[in-house]
Amino acid sequence: MLTTILVFIFVLGLLVFVHELGHFVIAKSFKMGVEEFGFGYPPRVVGFQRGGTTYSLNWIPIGGFVKITGENGQLPIDEMADDYRKQSKSDEINEKSLTEEANYVKKMFHGFDDKVYDELDTNKAKYEYLAETMESEKDKLDKNAFYNKPIWQRFLVLIAGVTMNVLLCVFLLSAGYMIGFPSATENLPAGAEVSNEQIIVMDTEEGRPAETAGLQTGDVIKEVNGQPIKTVEEFRAATQENDGKEMAMTIEREGETQVVKITPEQLDEGSVGVGAYLAETGLVKLPWHTAIWTGLKQTGMIIYLIFATLIKLVADAFTGQTEALEAVSGPVGIAVLANQAADLGFIYLLQFTALLSVNLAIFNLLPLPALDGGRIIFLIIEKIRRKPVSQKIEGMVHTIGFATLILLLGLVTIRDISKFNIFNSIKDFFL
Repeated sequence: MLTTILVFIFVLGLLVFVHELGHFVIAKSFKMGVEEFGFGYPPRVVGFQRGGTTYSLNWIPIGGFVKITGENGQLPIDEMADDYRKQSKSDEINEKSLTEEANYVKKMFHGFDDKVYDELDTNKAKYEYLAETMESEKDKLDKNAFYNKPIWQRFLVLIAGVTMNVLLCVFLLSAGYMIGFPSATENLPAGAEVSNEQIIVMDTEEGRPAETAGLQTGDVIKEVNGQPIKTVEEFRAATQENDGKEMAMTIEREGETQVVKITPEQLDEGSVGVGAYLAETGLVKLPWHTAIWTGLKQTGMIIYLIFATLIKLVADAFTGQTEALEAVSGPVGIAVLANQAADLGFIYLLQFTALLSVNLAIFNLLPLPALDGGRIIFLIIEKIRRKPVSQKIEGMVHTIGFATLILLLGLVTIRDISKFNIFNSIKDFFL
């Protein structure tokens, strides 16, 4: 249980941090005001300021965040300054509120001078100083705010997170192939080195001996009747020799060796077999240049498959089919799968992280409120209308969208808890 949690924090933390890093780098390159770039989520452990940005380390170690000035619309600077002036004329001033407001102005406005502020002898004078500081730097703040930048710059900032997740997938897959990645051994490029070759069950046909005997996707075929099996051809030859005869097949499943009794039979196409789809796999190591190209190609293929799956999910939703929807997982499912990948070894965790990274990228690109894709839709509308959508309307849409996403996430999480028997795992952890 503890291992699952730690692996989940590491994987999701890396993906979210890289995503936010993309937003941060592009925002900085366009000289947008970045108030804070944090590793983890508040409460804060420690932080320091540099170049107008607070860099923070926070207690909740899942990913990170970037706070860009004006990303949620125009800042009410005039209204805040007027409010500070009203406070400066009030006879009842809350010390705690004044300190909080001073900290906010200090973080937002570089013209704030601690020495000048501390030398003021009354709280009324301090509120007046806050109002003057805001008004004197209003134009500079507006100039660097997200909402005042050209649409193309705002688009690049929004798309940067998705781009970083795709690039992370390319990097992880490329690095994996340089080290040695589990992969099919057919049609390999020149210079490829293969080790740990094995035969893996990819799927079974319904009603055939393989399914009846209980073979599962991912099972590794080791021997047939005591004879080692190294290739698919060797397995086919063994089934031909044992047509209609029970044979003992040694398999490896989740690190444990089992012996399965199975009887080959005549298949529809006239050949003898057990009705299993097999693949020859191994740890494939490629030269660095070939590894990078393969990483790029596989990332493209993954993106294609994700979009194809999304289209199928939408089509199934309209036709009432739920099989594909059952495969969707939330944070709990991701944590369980990440732990299973880690159990298989570092290289499998690397592969899983790469796959999850590009899934996160595509998910964020969906045109849904509160996601990067939803914000891009509002930029497109602004470009067509030649004026931005009302800040109030956009804020309401994103709020409703975020609440809906949280609700769906909660429903998927409840299903995952039941599906993966999480309560028993928690009980076993504490007993």
